[in-house]
Amino acid sequence: MSLNIVLLHGSWHDGAHMEPVAAALRAQGHTVTTPTIAGHGKGADKSVSLEDCVTSIADVLVEQDLRDVVLVGHSFAGIVVQGVAERHADRLARLVFHNAFVVQDGESLVDTLPPHLQAA
Repeated sequence: MSLNIVLLHGSWHDGAHMEPVAAALRAQGHTVTTPTIAGHGKGADKSVSLEDCVTSIADVLVEQDLRDVVLVGHSFAGIVVQGVAERHADRLARLVFHNAFVVQDGESLVDTLPPHLQAA
């Protein structure tokens, strides 16, 4: 069974960071997309909001007409996965949080950190 997989990188990386994993999955017959989240990657404008990050990936799903997607988020991208799922649940087959942040409604990434890191 071939899957339609979208791999999302963590902060300070870009879609190319996920290419080694994507290549292994493609070799198994899966379709894999590795977009770069807004505000990430070399030379990107870093003054983006979480909303911008979510929109950038939601736009990929719509523009490429991706459906039955296994949406995989690593680290910071776990929060992006949650935002995309709220907008496009109809396009998603499964959510995967790979060593990723998961927040509750109204919570920020910083809220999930231990107190000593929040203070930093």
